Amino acid sequence: MSAERMNQFYSKKNYLKFCLLILGVFLLMSCSQQLRQKVETKMNTVFFNSFESTQDTLRWYWTESPSFSADTPPGGGTRSLKVEGGMLLPSGTFVSQPLRNGGYFTVQCWGKSLDFGGYIELSTVADHDISEAIQAHIVEPEWQPVTADGILYCPPNKSLMLTLHAGMLVEGGILVDMLEVKKVGRADPNAAQENTSISMRR
Repeated sequence: MSAERMNQFYSKKNYLKFCLLILGVFLLMSCSQQLRQKVETKMNTVFFNSFESTQDTLRWYWTESPSFSADTPPGGGTRSLKVEGGMLLPSGTFVSQPLRNGGYFTVQCWGKSLDFGGYIELSTVADHDISEAIQAHIVEPEWQPVTADGILYCPPNKSLMLTLHAGMLVEGGILVDMLEVKKVGRADPNAAQENTSISMRR
């Protein structure tokens, strides 16, 4: 084989190695980014409830006994929570223990309006005093993912409160599934990381 053909052969070989190296780097970066996103998503979720059984409703306060529906959104399991009411009081309430470090939070879920709709509210509370709140409104007659407008700041040592509302002065109804509260930022960036889940206030 002549020197010219040898050079061409090794040039093609080196080019192939270079392409494989670049492809490997891109694949590694992609896998690393996907893994980081999964870890961050898991770390940010501080509350999740898909209401698959009565056990999922035991830590709530209810004005009436909660009921379920076999109507669920994509990925919502076999049951969703049915919320009905026409009162000014919420149909269901969940209050967390005080959060030592506080933080910034948002709330989201899948929702479906049955009649006049309703909303999910996330608020901060201390000594029965509600200071701030954000809401995710459920008004569509088909299943839709809904997210609260804005971000809720919870000061250190205050609790988070979730409330479910259907109707107000008139009877209303909603279906709720995959209810989720996410922590999107710390109140104090220098504070130590606390437990990433919120538990029921005793």
